[in-house]
Amino acid sequence: MRFRAIYSLWLVLCFGMTVGAQETPPSSRDVLTLKDSLDRAENNNPQLLVAKEELAITKAELKQSQALFYPSLNMGFNYIRYRNETLGITPPELGGVILEAPPTPSNGQRGNPSSDDLFLGRLGLVQTLYAGGRISSTYQLSKANVERAESAYDSLRFDVIYRTTKGFYSLVAAKEKEVLIKKMVDALTVLIERAPDFHSKVPLLRAKAELRRQMNDIHSFYKRTLLDFLQSMGVELFTDVDVVGRLDIPAPKIGLQEALVWAKQNRPELRETVLQERVDRLAVDLAMAERYPVVHLGGVYEVRNDESFFNTPNTNENNWNAALSLNIPLFDGFSSRAKIRRSRSQAEQGRYKRIQLEDQIEKEVRLAHEDYQRWSADVGLGQKELADINAAEPSSKKGGSLLDRLEFLQWELGTSLHLVEARYELSVAKADLERAVGRPLSD
Repeated sequence: MRFRAIYSLWLVLCFGMTVGAQETPPSSRDVLTLKDSLDRAENNNPQLLVAKEELAITKAELKQSQALFYPSLNMGFNYIRYRNETLGITPPELGGVILEAPPTPSNGQRGNPSSDDLFLGRLGLVQTLYAGGRISSTYQLSKANVERAESAYDSLRFDVIYRTTKGFYSLVAAKEKEVLIKKMVDALTVLIERAPDFHSKVPLLRAKAELRRQMNDIHSFYKRTLLDFLQSMGVELFTDVDVVGRLDIPAPKIGLQEALVWAKQNRPELRETVLQERVDRLAVDLAMAERYPVVHLGGVYEVRNDESFFNTPNTNENNWNAALSLNIPLFDGFSSRAKIRRSRSQAEQGRYKRIQLEDQIEKEVRLAHEDYQRWSADVGLGQKELADINAAEPSSKKGGSLLDRLEFLQWELGTSLHLVEARYELSVAKADLERAVGRPLSD
């Protein structure tokens, strides 16, 4: 009996452990604020990551162009065993070593072509003294490309921030609308229960059904917006996230002229066009530099030994040379002239694009500033109207029919939903204006 009791207790414990292990783990939903969302977007958005790597490539090319100012120093070692009937030379890939012919004996007979091992060490140096501006233009071109890549990254970053911010506020607005509609549904449920007959319930039931359809539309909009929001952050579309925040943002004061000045100073696209003009001018200088001569200075010191690398060589058998090279381009089939003409046309084209972009930016700033001012005023009017409704609500509950109460509730819901929409549009208008001026607005 005692054994059965112990066995039964053991079964109960095992069953309890199994049930505990099969319990559903707590939800792993991520709750994101606007700051969290923007941080994820900057760290995970694929387009930003590609632009960041592009910036890294241009910086590496800048380092590569800096190396052109320094001399090229090389060292090589060769071990050669050969058999020569006449004077020979190794392939360029193997050092281009000159192999001597066998010595001719004094009796005039043919010498022995076989040779002992040959150990060879070389130290060479080449420095470009003058290249007609090729090196300096290449360096300045690489430097301008880095600045242009930085501007392109900033422009894309502002676009990602805007899309993420707009998605975040869209989700917050949808949640607030859902709360208001649920509150209205609960109020209608109470009124339906108080209705004395079916005839009095019909308009209430019709209004409740309309609210259910409106709720379904909000759910559908929320799901579509959530996918765009996740995509802008660069996270998996199956990620379970929720947003927490408010649409009540402070309203910074900014004039139109101030906004236009900020846009000209901060818009990365405008800086990018200015940099492109600089790149085009450098391309002209680089094309013209091909007409000028190139001067190189270099030298080689060569150590030969037929025993090993480590034996003290006979300095009488060592070779050295120093050379000053001058290469003068005479005729290239008018290729350089065509390059110069093309580079100048590209520079002029960039100037026209900058003028066009300046007009486009000014238009964006004006439209964004107008929307911002309009929705700011609309939010103020909506808040005043809702305050008047809240002040009149106690009186509406004291008397009147169910239809009067329904009409009042629909008026309150419509005003509240419009205020949510106006606050959402104001939030988006602020993000639009920030993107248009190229910097955050000071609160």
